[in-house]
Amino acid sequence: EVPQTWGEGATNMEDAASALAALGGPAVAATAGELESESEWTRINAAYALGEMDSHAAAAVPQLLKSLGDTSHRVVRTALDALSSIRQGVPAEEIGRLLKADGPGWDELLTRSWSGRDQTRVNAAMACIRLGADAAAVEEALLEALDDPCGHVGSFAMDALKRIGLPTADRAVVDYLLAQRWDGSLHAERQF
Repeated sequence: EVPQTWGEGATNMEDAASALAALGGPAVAATAGELESESEWTRINAAYALGEMDSHAAAAVPQLLKSLGDTSHRVVRTALDALSSIRQGVPAEEIGRLLKADGPGWDELLTRSWSGRDQTRVNAAMACIRLGADAAAVEEALLEALDDPCGHVGSFAMDALKRIGLPTADRAVVDYLLAQRWDGSLHAERQF
């Protein structure tokens, strides 16, 4: 069970996760094995440790990709963060599909009036930012994410599109910003 001390806005992982992360390469296989644990908290800590290992944990990408199908949005979010830190061998399509993520119980409100669904989509968009040009394969999903009901998803999707750097992505960012511009002095009596 995830301890009460773990907040949605802060990460307080187990000391063992930090120790495994510090070991790096030699601990990858054992740490990746913990992604199969029955304990949600253990799976979260394992994904976190692998992400902290950065590219040294590239061999764990297949197990982390499998974790993207976990029923726990907390595990999925931590796996997304880990994959975007590792970056090697990470298929952007697997991250892009989570821009529309939903799961049972993911509508629970967490912080800032965000649900687990919102948090997962935010993490997916942030992962696309970290992938940079490697996220080009999910350009269409990022374009759709601009209109996500959670404004942060759209904001991060816009940043990811900017980092892709393709002319179509750049045009979409400009079009989105033009459509979103707003003048606070406008009101019902003065519309222009």
